[in-house]
Amino acid sequence: MKKPAMKSPVLLLFFVIFYVKSDSIHVVSNSQLEEVLCSNNTYNNDTTILLTARMEFSILPGKYCTINVSHSLTIASDNKTVKAQIACMPSDHQNNGRLRGFAFYGTGSLTIRMVIFHNCGTNFTTLDSRIINSTTSRVYFTHDHAAALIISGIPRVQLLSVVIVNYTGFALILVNLPNATLQLGYFREKNNVKAIGSGVLVLFYDQETPLLVSEYSLTFSHCKFEGNHVHYQSSIVDDNRHCVSEIYKNSYSMPVVSAAGLTILYTQSDARATVTLSYCHIIGCSGYFAGGMLIVQFNSSVDSKTIINNEHYDKSRSSNFSSNVIMKHNCRGAAIAAVFYFNNNELNTTYRPLTITNASFFNNSFSLHQNSRLSGAIDIAVIDANNLESMLHPKIELVFHGLVFFSNFGNGACMSAAVHSYLRTTNFVHILLESVTAFGNPNMTLLPLAKKHNPMSLFSLSNVNVNINGSRTDPGNFSYNYGSVFVLMNSNAYLEGFLIFDSNIGHNGAALLLKGNSYLYLKESLNASFLNNAVQSLGGTICATHSSSFRCTFQVLSNDINDISLKFINNTAALAGNAIYSTNLYQCSIIKGHIMNNLADYYNTIINNASVPDISSVAEKILFCNKKERYKVYPGGTIRIPIGVYDYSNSSTFEIVTVIIVEETNVLKKVNWWLSDDQNTFVIKGELNCTVVNLTVHTRDASILNKSSLFLFSLAEENKVIAANVLLRKCPLGFQLDAETGTCQCSDIFNFYKTFEKQKIFCNISSNTFRKPNILNLWLSTDQTDRKLFIGFCNPSYCNIGSQFDVLHFNSTGSYLSSSETSKTIPLCFGSRKGILCGECITNYSVVLGSNECKMCSSKWWPLTSIIYILEGPLLVFLLFNLKLTLTTGTLNGIIFYVQLANLGHIKYLNMLCSEDCANEYFLVKFSNAILSLLNLNVAFPICLYDGMTELWKAGLNLFLPVYLILIIGFLIILSHFSTTVSNKLAHSSVQVLITVVHLSFTKLLQAFIETFGVSLYYEDGVKEPKRVWYNSGAVEYGSVEHKCLIILTSSVVGLILTPYLVLIVFGKFIMKVDKFREYIRPLYETVHAPYKTNKWYWFSFQQFILLLAYFAATLVNHALTVHIAIMIGIGYLCLQLYSMPFKNKIINVLNSFFIFNLVIIAMTCQYVYLTDGSPKYMVISFALLNYPVFIIFGFVITYHRLLVTNKLGKVHSLYEKIAACFKPTRKQHYQNNCNDSDDCTVREPLLERS
Repeated sequence: MKKPAMKSPVLLLFFVIFYVKSDSIHVVSNSQLEEVLCSNNTYNNDTTILLTARMEFSILPGKYCTINVSHSLTIASDNKTVKAQIACMPSDHQNNGRLRGFAFYGTGSLTIRMVIFHNCGTNFTTLDSRIINSTTSRVYFTHDHAAALIISGIPRVQLLSVVIVNYTGFALILVNLPNATLQLGYFREKNNVKAIGSGVLVLFYDQETPLLVSEYSLTFSHCKFEGNHVHYQSSIVDDNRHCVSEIYKNSYSMPVVSAAGLTILYTQSDARATVTLSYCHIIGCSGYFAGGMLIVQFNSSVDSKTIINNEHYDKSRSSNFSSNVIMKHNCRGAAIAAVFYFNNNELNTTYRPLTITNASFFNNSFSLHQNSRLSGAIDIAVIDANNLESMLHPKIELVFHGLVFFSNFGNGACMSAAVHSYLRTTNFVHILLESVTAFGNPNMTLLPLAKKHNPMSLFSLSNVNVNINGSRTDPGNFSYNYGSVFVLMNSNAYLEGFLIFDSNIGHNGAALLLKGNSYLYLKESLNASFLNNAVQSLGGTICATHSSSFRCTFQVLSNDINDISLKFINNTAALAGNAIYSTNLYQCSIIKGHIMNNLADYYNTIINNASVPDISSVAEKILFCNKKERYKVYPGGTIRIPIGVYDYSNSSTFEIVTVIIVEETNVLKKVNWWLSDDQNTFVIKGELNCTVVNLTVHTRDASILNKSSLFLFSLAEENKVIAANVLLRKCPLGFQLDAETGTCQCSDIFNFYKTFEKQKIFCNISSNTFRKPNILNLWLSTDQTDRKLFIGFCNPSYCNIGSQFDVLHFNSTGSYLSSSETSKTIPLCFGSRKGILCGECITNYSVVLGSNECKMCSSKWWPLTSIIYILEGPLLVFLLFNLKLTLTTGTLNGIIFYVQLANLGHIKYLNMLCSEDCANEYFLVKFSNAILSLLNLNVAFPICLYDGMTELWKAGLNLFLPVYLILIIGFLIILSHFSTTVSNKLAHSSVQVLITVVHLSFTKLLQAFIETFGVSLYYEDGVKEPKRVWYNSGAVEYGSVEHKCLIILTSSVVGLILTPYLVLIVFGKFIMKVDKFREYIRPLYETVHAPYKTNKWYWFSFQQFILLLAYFAATLVNHALTVHIAIMIGIGYLCLQLYSMPFKNKIINVLNSFFIFNLVIIAMTCQYVYLTDGSPKYMVISFALLNYPVFIIFGFVITYHRLLVTNKLGKVHSLYEKIAACFKPTRKQHYQNNCNDSDDCTVREPLLERS
């Protein structure tokens, strides 16, 4: 077996020497490249190192691989289309986590082509510092800096299709390269190893040896810097020094700082340098001092330039700066930050340190994942460090052509530029903005995420001159931005060519905001359009607030002003100047210091489509509009005074106006009045010719009421004063002066009523009205002298109420209601009423039967109306006798019980006046009202008995009908004893009819008794004790002689009729056990209990007890509680009815249960309407409609009785049997009328006719 061959050191050395001296080296193994590049080799001949494509060449951890390029060195992939990859291997603990880097230097040329560097970069502790540091440089590297590739001082460098990813520190450092080209480079993602640097650094500094070239030239072509982030900053970062400019100003030298993408540092003074970027993209870079790109020029004695140049703008190809972010607080320029120092420059020389052509800037300085500072896209700082003031100065031009800005954030979202000059007074920096487009800045959908809602300026310029121009085919276009497009501080703007400012929104000056000594210079052939711009304050498009100067805002640089056109269309300003607001429009100089006699003509010539109010200046005078001789107001009330503020041309404008109150005869003395908070100073808007000023006056001193004072109005900036005479009146009726607030508040009279919070009354002194709940029947009125105020609650049938009528007024003609939502008004008293609690009729009107309204009656018709009223009784008695409508049959019991309970709703709802439009439902409501009235023995329709009838007479006459009916029946009963004919016709049912009439009269008499004792209270302002009047008429004092007479009459009638009736139904069963009374009591008792089962004799008495409870509860308890009680009792009674089934007939039981159920539904529906809407209209309609099912059943009952008395019921039943037989087989049936299986139908009710 052969032993393995031993590698001889001599043989290895031979191969190494062979490769070194060879002109071409082809690296084919993984570890071979490290031996070639990292052995401190010097290539004395032109050398090409070819790397096998698709192979990864590993570089082990260690110190920098330093390559001295003395001739030509090329490192390239052996495949023109596939890149080779160099990977720096991760280090172990002994190397402190460092990777490895490459440093190229020398006097030859270097070409690297189609190579990927992955995971490379280490700090400078292993690098010869002379390669990158210089003792003459103003910047220096520290040991914490790191880089993947360093190329220094090589005369000719080409990096073609080089990719550096996942690097440490800088990806690439280029130092003093006279001629270098980077094409198709890609730099992305630095790793998290703690090292200073990011992206690519280009550095120029003075060399210690004499320079052999006169210019540095470095070109980046089609390169991409993407996703580079600064993860670490060492102690070189001082938070007290905010940005790069401050770091350098405070020290002679500074450590190297960088952006995340590309950094260019010009520190040399021996030769100028030009760095050109063509079609390069810097995207998603997040840096500490700068985001995408940082440019710093430390010495201006040589004209160094940075040029970002694209032949034409193409969204997919042109240079793109997007989504770049600055993390350091207060630093600006997320896409590009540039700092230029000028100290040793040549005077009267033009420098162009920065030129950008055809590039786009999108979404810079905002990131959801970064601590975004909203720093804007481009920031330029020019620092004049010359120590002497000189009339001679350099001219600095910064050129921007064809740029597009979209969705950038920050004040100066597109660009901020400032010149820091401590001695010079002349602006020497000129910015040229040619055919620039800015739209959609900032992105409105991202504003809430950034927690920024204030408008952001787009171009914020300080101490510079800016030339804004565009061509006809490529105009300057600034549209749909949120913030002032240009904000100029001590800067001049030169407008030229075609410009468009469209749909921008700002705070002041949506297009141009000029501050300090800033002016607009209009050049020849200017055509500027300002369309649809809007601001929250002054100047819809242009706002200029100058420092003290006699120069006009608009300066002309044209021999023919007719060649200048400023077009304003549909621009708006909230305060003044829809088109222009400027403090220097009139009485100022223009055209090289010449003062024009008529500036208005000048503005009319250059300004198109703008009316006089669209152009405003500072206020010159203040005037009243439609001034009154004297304004009158109550304490706490508001006076409205229209005031106009006008400028020199009489255009309405904006100004802050102040007001003070002084004595009428002594303006040096203030009075004890004051205005509400923030009313001593207010803003007059120029958008209207007159602005109405609302002033609310207060005072605690009642002695100065009904006296006049002067309100002095003055302009805040001018010594212009006008005066208004104001009379402060004494609080009106219903109000009293509150010593704490100094206003007229509700009088103490309203405290007498402790109403619910929902029914609280609000007093409005400004309108002298009282706000009440729409359902509250509040009565408020004054006496004839208007010196006394009365308040109370009126009868709901007397006062207008409604869901829309919630405001109460009163004047000399009476009280009336109005609506806070509509202009409708109605009198407080309904139905031609007046007086205390609306209890009287107006003159020539009278109380009528059958209605709560007052009608105009004539005494000549009273005989006819009396006859009609008298005939009503016999007619009703005839119907009861003829149709056998008595309690004995049981068919009327449930209906009578229903209508007697529904009569409470009739009182509460149907008599409640529908003040709203009820015309469409009038008939339905009236018909329901009529039926309920008739069944409760009330007059169904208005009847005028005589002229002058009062509520007292009406109450007495209402007792007439029950008494009249009883007398008629009594007369017939007596007559039957003397006449056989009458006896044969009436004797068999006279007792039943009598009991039925008394039963029908029960609730009518009960209601009359309750109303007779009803009392209402009303209060007089200033009097603690209330006055008591009769509930039905405020004109009748409670307890007066006439009222006592009514009480005696009513008590007598009710007592004589209802006392025996109640004794009979309650104690009848027990009285029947007494033999001497049985003969007289039995007909009456059996009439009442005939339809009930034997063991349910108490049911009729129970129903009467429920009626008594309901009527007294409705009188003594408030409305809401009454309905709740009624609902609960109704549900309980319904359940008891269904369980007991007290009637002998099943159909009657079912009908009676339905009547109770309908009552519960009515109560629940009306309560729901009351709680949700409070509208009387819908309560009236709901109550009326829900009665109709019962009325229909009542109609069937009448029909049934008609058939019964005419002996046609059997025929109807036979017809029914025949029809039913057609649909089902006949079967023998046992028919038994009005019986069920549990009842004994063989026993005839004594003394009663069988029905």
